[in-house]
Amino acid sequence: MTISGQTKSDSDAGTDLPSEGPLVEALRAELAAVYASTSWRITAPLRAVRGKARPPQTQAVPEPSNPEVELIRRSGFFDEAFYPGAEDARAMGISPVEHYLTKGEAAGLAPSRLFDPVYYARRYDDVVKAGRGRLSHYLLSGKQEGRSARPKADDLDFPTDRLDPNRETVIVAVHEATRTGAAILAWNIIGQLQRRYNVIALLKRDGPITQALVSASCGAVILPEKFVLVDAELDALVRQFVKHYSPRYVVANSVETRYFVPSFERMGVPTVSLIHEFSSTVRPLGELSQLFVTGSQLVFSANIVAQSALDDYKSLHTRAFKVIPQGASALPPNDAAVGTTATGGPDNLGQIPSDDGSVWVVGIGTITMRKGVEFFIAAAASVQRMMPSRPVKFGWIGKCYWFDQPYLDYLNEQVKRSGVEASFRFLSEFEDLEPVYRRADICFLSSRLDPLPNITIDSALRGIPTVCFDEASGMAEILKSSKQTSGLVVPYLDAEAAARVIVELANHPAQWQAYSDAIRAVASGRFDMVQYVEAIDKLGLASVDANALVELDRAEIMRRDAFNPALYLGPAVSTMSADEGVRKYLHASRLVAPRGQPRTGLVVRRPLEGFHPLVYASDNPDYDEAAGEDPLAHYARTGFPEGRWKHGVIRPEGAATPVSSTLRVVVHAHFHYPELLGDFIDRIARNETPVDCVFTTTSEERAKQILEALSLSDLTRASVHVVPNKGRDIGPFLNALHKGLFANYDVIGHFHGKRSPHVDDAVGATWRDFLWGHLLGDKERMMDIILGAFASTPSLGLVFPEDPHLNDWDDNREIASAVAQQMGLSLPLPLPLPLPNHFDFPQGTMFWARPAALEPLARLGIALEDYPDEPVPIDGTLLHALERLIPFSATHAGFRYATTYVQELLR
Repeated sequence: MTISGQTKSDSDAGTDLPSEGPLVEALRAELAAVYASTSWRITAPLRAVRGKARPPQTQAVPEPSNPEVELIRRSGFFDEAFYPGAEDARAMGISPVEHYLTKGEAAGLAPSRLFDPVYYARRYDDVVKAGRGRLSHYLLSGKQEGRSARPKADDLDFPTDRLDPNRETVIVAVHEATRTGAAILAWNIIGQLQRRYNVIALLKRDGPITQALVSASCGAVILPEKFVLVDAELDALVRQFVKHYSPRYVVANSVETRYFVPSFERMGVPTVSLIHEFSSTVRPLGELSQLFVTGSQLVFSANIVAQSALDDYKSLHTRAFKVIPQGASALPPNDAAVGTTATGGPDNLGQIPSDDGSVWVVGIGTITMRKGVEFFIAAAASVQRMMPSRPVKFGWIGKCYWFDQPYLDYLNEQVKRSGVEASFRFLSEFEDLEPVYRRADICFLSSRLDPLPNITIDSALRGIPTVCFDEASGMAEILKSSKQTSGLVVPYLDAEAAARVIVELANHPAQWQAYSDAIRAVASGRFDMVQYVEAIDKLGLASVDANALVELDRAEIMRRDAFNPALYLGPAVSTMSADEGVRKYLHASRLVAPRGQPRTGLVVRRPLEGFHPLVYASDNPDYDEAAGEDPLAHYARTGFPEGRWKHGVIRPEGAATPVSSTLRVVVHAHFHYPELLGDFIDRIARNETPVDCVFTTTSEERAKQILEALSLSDLTRASVHVVPNKGRDIGPFLNALHKGLFANYDVIGHFHGKRSPHVDDAVGATWRDFLWGHLLGDKERMMDIILGAFASTPSLGLVFPEDPHLNDWDDNREIASAVAQQMGLSLPLPLPLPLPNHFDFPQGTMFWARPAALEPLARLGIALEDYPDEPVPIDGTLLHALERLIPFSATHAGFRYATTYVQELLR
């Protein structure tokens, strides 16, 4: 059998590293001093271009005395024969080590097999942020700190000796090789897929059925115990899988294998994720986000399981997913004896009560709180009190892990105090449950939450009536769907109700037989392992085909230069190439089809300034989404056609920045946080267009702080007004607009001291800098540029930043629809709804506008008391609806909008 995955050593990926002598230690100390010096920091820009201007020479130039060069040369981590840049170094007339330092490391060239600079930078981004050389950092401090020089995956074995060269390969990821439901299901899936493919098992953890998984497959890769589940390690692991197996697709069995999904998808290998767990059992909330927004195919075992995820994750509402109950699972053999909760080993048939005419009720599963064993015992006590005509015995079959021993102690005490010692027994785990099923009369699923346990499938297929709690399992959901079996489902955690059903079945053999026949019929029509795996295979292959279309779109987008990596990737643009960005966009876009549905912008970002792909997909009659083509690719192929999906973009590059303007301009700024005012005033002062300023704030003390700040500035044409703390920034603004306070102005700028208390301070500061930078300026005089566009374009009514996020109504559609009706909003669009699903709007509610463009909103006359009280929810309020209606107001008033795009301002 082929089992691999353990590293050679626990230290440094198992690599035998070179030993260090006194000279290396001395060089390390010298280089540490150099790094700490002021001159080293000052000359950083010169070192970055070192060697680029040197003419090619035929003879090597002696290296200057450089402790960094010497440290690497003598470290044993540089192999000139291995280094890919050695020839280029000789052509440049420098040594290979110096070439590595000046060019090779930044280009991702490895100095030897002992060190991977790309991995090191991704694994430890603090090194990159500090501006330190990667290998130098490792030699100076990284090694001593226990950092890895190479990915752990580089030292794993990837077995290929049992692969059939005439078959394609599929990977099945298994979170642990225990005798639990998900792992047993994985063993069955592997066995079915192995009939058609080479199957390789990716095991997150070893366990009792490891050998069974290996025997059923072409081999297994088992991650070492200390494998860290971070992107750098996972991407390196997946690269090895792609290198050795070129897999068609991956089956990620259970959410505990979610860590592998994003990496496989990044490498172009689609995944089929089988989700058996309730979302509420996976915490903290957000742990499943990446799975839901990257996995090609999502398969839930029951509707109740899917609904649990939908309740917790808005992004899942954008995805198509399947609900497919798994088939009946055969049990794999154990690798070794398994600890049990009772004396005797597994399959001790003496534990099973003799067929003495009594009714035997069984519960099966690992003894843990989720299984609700206390309700099983409570039902036994209730049945005993009801005194049925036939004696009823209860048995729980399963082991208990050491960490749940206190729970088992509590259960034993419950058995004793309930007085059911004579009719209740804990049994050990059984490797073969057939003798249990032959003797069992009733199965009671007492779990609090249990998606679709294998034992209930097995029981149902054998005609064993299965009593279960409503809203607790997929089996309850299935039984409720049939009138003939719905009586087996009792209210949630109502052990007394379960006992009454058990007594009815014990007292009335004809009723028991009717339920037996009905549950067998229901099960035989639903639970088929062959069909289940065939459905998984079809989903995997469909994603393979979809990826092939994505590749055609990627080539077209790149050829036509129709993708902006800085806009799409945001801060990640420093670590991802444009090609990687296009692939990421196309993958996300594909997953949310049909793209015209609400909330798809939660997954898809804007790939190109001036273009909204989701509007294009929903509005362009020439675009056929069913053909599998991406809207951006179609937009590029068809010559970038005009439509609601396209808008003007104002850029600082090459734009005229008038020193003065004939426009009368006013800036309205609401500052609940006056401490942010200094930066705001400074940004206005960088521009030259004269403006009046109207400040609003929420207390006399804050007004005093604003006046003090203004007294130190050049903004002499400014006023400050105290308003109630209602309506945030938009309330005071629309109130002033309604009262005609801005009637004498041509253009209004609306701003506020953006701070988002519900998120990290850094997030709020980044967003504020993004908005102010786009609308006022940072290095550029954006206010002047924008006002110049207003002066030259009478039809321009609204300008706001080009945001990469494609949010839509979110939780605000109902409120927005009511307000839109009050506005008398009409859209020149053949839409079935008064408001389209996708649109652009000023996220963050900062913009420049003509007063006439906002008149439809101003006419509403919304009073401050109409706004919600503080603290305001993060979504679903009048404030959020008005923010989204601003561009509709401008369009309704006969104006068009444009966005600003400043490339270096990322979000």
